[in-house]
Amino acid sequence: MALQWVNRAGVLRHLHLGDALFRPSRVLSMQNRLRRLCISSQPQLKTARLGGLSSITSQRTHSFATDATTKPKRSTKSTDGKTKSITAKKTKSKTKAQSKPKPRRQLTEKQKEAKEKLKAREHLKELKETALTSPKKLPQSAYLLAVQDKMPQARTENQTQKEIFTATVEVVKGLSPLEQERYQHQADQNKATNEAAYADWVQSHTPLQIKAANIARRHLAKLLSKPCRLIKDERLVKRPGTAYIQFAKERNQSGDFKHMPVPQISLRIRDEWNNLTESEKEPYTKLAVEDKERYIREHQEVYGEPAKFAAKSD
Repeated sequence: MALQWVNRAGVLRHLHLGDALFRPSRVLSMQNRLRRLCISSQPQLKTARLGGLSSITSQRTHSFATDATTKPKRSTKSTDGKTKSITAKKTKSKTKAQSKPKPRRQLTEKQKEAKEKLKAREHLKELKETALTSPKKLPQSAYLLAVQDKMPQARTENQTQKEIFTATVEVVKGLSPLEQERYQHQADQNKATNEAAYADWVQSHTPLQIKAANIARRHLAKLLSKPCRLIKDERLVKRPGTAYIQFAKERNQSGDFKHMPVPQISLRIRDEWNNLTESEKEPYTKLAVEDKERYIREHQEVYGEPAKFAAKSD
């Protein structure tokens, strides 16, 4: 009824009451303006007639304010039917992210020792593989060939190893010159066969592999306290000599120390070197520089890689 009375007033026809009713921001101000206009144009109208409009607008205002300010609380359901809020999930994820990793278990002394032994065995295995295994040689001694040939017969006549070996030695000592010559001829053939097999074996590897094998053999000799047997290869590049080495080589080739033992020769050459002046040492220093240049050049040509001290100097 309030809307009908308002529509009868001519002064209100230019107002868009629909916009006023659906725009919460203008509702309160529009109520006051309508109330003043209605009272001034129609004195007989009472303010109570506009009570419906006021209640309608207040209800709409309250409903819009509620929709704008209040939001439903989001929640998620777990597999067991209980609800968990998003805030709780974020807190749990942060706790997991901030959790520190578990400290590593400390090894005992026994475990550390076992680990070091395993590491040493693996290192020893790698060195043996790098050192290369030389081909097995045939017997190159006539005496050894004779012992191997006569021992089977001695085993049939004796029981203990000592008796077998003693009987074999006695038989070998009593060999005729013809038999000794035959065994010596076989030994010479075995020696030639071994040398040919060894040369073929060396040639089957590159100079760089032979060089690495000799380095590994030196390490093995130190670790196992055994004599070092290097691989002989003419392709290997000879290391350069220092100025002192050049001087010692020259003095040894002079023939002045033919009748002296090696230790005395070394002491004599060292004393002579220490007594030389800088100008007298200069020729040997130049020889050392030339020898070093030779080594760098041949190292690149033979091994296909630069020498270590040459790479450092570059």
